[in-house]
Amino acid sequence: MPEESSQSSAKIPGIRFDESSSSLHIPASPKPAGGIRFEDSPSPPGGEIHIGSAPSTTKPKAAASPPSLPSTLNKRVSFVEKEERTQPEKPLPPYSGTPDDIIELLLYARSHFGSDLHIASGSTPKMRLFGDVREIPGTGKLSEESAQKMIFATMGQDAKDEYLENLDTDYSFTDEHRNRYRCNAMQTLHGSCAVFRIISNKIMSFEELGLPDSLKKIKDYKKGLVLVTGPSGCGKSTTLATFVDMVNEQEEGHILTIEDPVEILHTSKKSLVNHREVKTHTKSFARALKSALREDPDCIMIGEMRDHETISLALTAAETGHLVFGTLHTSSAMKTISRIIDVFPASEQDQIRTMLSESIQCVISQVLCKRKNGNGLIAAFEVMYGTAGIRSLVRNSKEFQIPSSIEVGMKEGMNTLDQALHKLIAKGLVDKRDITQYATRPEDFV
Repeated sequence: MPEESSQSSAKIPGIRFDESSSSLHIPASPKPAGGIRFEDSPSPPGGEIHIGSAPSTTKPKAAASPPSLPSTLNKRVSFVEKEERTQPEKPLPPYSGTPDDIIELLLYARSHFGSDLHIASGSTPKMRLFGDVREIPGTGKLSEESAQKMIFATMGQDAKDEYLENLDTDYSFTDEHRNRYRCNAMQTLHGSCAVFRIISNKIMSFEELGLPDSLKKIKDYKKGLVLVTGPSGCGKSTTLATFVDMVNEQEEGHILTIEDPVEILHTSKKSLVNHREVKTHTKSFARALKSALREDPDCIMIGEMRDHETISLALTAAETGHLVFGTLHTSSAMKTISRIIDVFPASEQDQIRTMLSESIQCVISQVLCKRKNGNGLIAAFEVMYGTAGIRSLVRNSKEFQIPSSIEVGMKEGMNTLDQALHKLIAKGLVDKRDITQYATRPEDFV
């Protein structure tokens, strides 16, 4: 047998048979078919994972040894069967509507999955698509007159008066097709400018958002504080809308929302739902919350917990038997707890710690990541529940230990953001190079 193998291998240059180990030695190809990719860490074998395709039953080929490289290249080299990013960015189709018709531009952005439309004097209209701001093809630069005309066409008289007086304003409007938009208009160095957030007409389900199943227990909460946190534009309002809709479908009660401005509209199902908009239906969040306690609510949704007074009233509402949903611009559960406590003077913080430890039910911190195949965004969620251990840490000024408690709290349905990101990588849904910016410990993703 060894002799036969030796003769066979002799016909192929470079292959030799080692009789001592009974194995063939095959030289590495100097130029692998997949090419060379420079990266900070090697990729796992097997190339790219395609979503929705059946997993390969064949074992991946062993990576060939890389050729020698100049010492100036301080990079690690790995060979891949194909590029991880499957498709180039698709160009947007040209806009064919009226150049200065704001409604047509908004409908264009909505129909092409944009999340925001940007209008600015001296610039072409742009839209945010899957995290990137892209120029709308087929449009030209807007004059100051055109930009101001487009912005004013979306404003009511109150919003217009505030804009002219303060040079910026927040407002919302509904177009003739019953599509809703959250807007901010402002004056800049170049003139009039506005950003229009496109609000979905559909309240998304748990499955569509990719929310962990454990969060469905929220519908059973009768009181306490549930917070959704994350950076601007990460989908906090969308997640809150799903929670409110879940309560609306399950409970016979009164749901009161206080927002600036009102975004997603809820129709009353099992519950009665009332929306209040700051500056339109009430002077401030704090004023609306004070009166809310006399309006027989079972559930209160606060669009944003911005200041000391609003946070204090939210804690009071949660402590007095109401289920309170709210948002904060914090990046983790630990930072959320610290932010709430630090808003108060040092002389009040011990009392606030006690109130917060008794009322906190859940903190969800989320980020939006680009999908690996370039087709949209996907959310990653950090989940913390108000377990006995977490409440003790909050009460005893040990919030720095919260991440460790979350890591070991998987049985209770908890997970850190890094754990959620690792799961998305393992499923082949995201590229690790795109998500390290969100990680608490980026070095674990190298």
